[in-house]
Amino acid sequence: MIKSRLFVGIDVSHLLKDVIDMTSSTIECERNDIKWNTGTNLHITLLFLGDIDRSLIPKIINTINDSYLVEPFKISIESTGVFPNQLYPKIFWLGIKKGSQYIEGLHNGLEKNLKQFLIMKNNNLFIPHITIGRANSTMNYKKLNIQNYLNTLYDPIRIDVNSIGLYESKLCPEGSNYTLLNKFNLE
Repeated sequence: MIKSRLFVGIDVSHLLKDVIDMTSSTIECERNDIKWNTGTNLHITLLFLGDIDRSLIPKIINTINDSYLVEPFKISIESTGVFPNQLYPKIFWLGIKKGSQYIEGLHNGLEKNLKQFLIMKNNNLFIPHITIGRANSTMNYKKLNIQNYLNTLYDPIRIDVNSIGLYESKLCPEGSNYTLLNKFNLE
């Protein structure tokens, strides 16, 4: 049985490089403490499916096609944040303000319709975001100050969301590579 690591998401690649450069410059740390995204492979994860048997991909595509998604909508990216908390930030992200209710609706609908394919239920609160950086496991958190990052102000970035995609994620030493398996237009 061949498995693929799958997720459903919204592509926002090549739209945020300047904001990533600006926000990442607000954190003082060792060069290799945080791996920042270069502006490619950026997305909003709507639902992480996990390692799924490849033979199920056509059924997943059909299930998404048969689901009522939402009509096209607009989002506004205009905040910063971290997971899991400010003392030990492992993930650095940009947050969605305007349009987040549509993203949450998509997440909830996809989770309901694809529950038969989910390896395990995620009980974490869903927060629409775009991951832009990951802390290295050897980071010295005592020397890290992220307040400037969390307080960074930038002009909102408005994006028209007209489609979502089913993606395969391959983990590589230099980062994740994403392949679009199927695009679903919002109508």
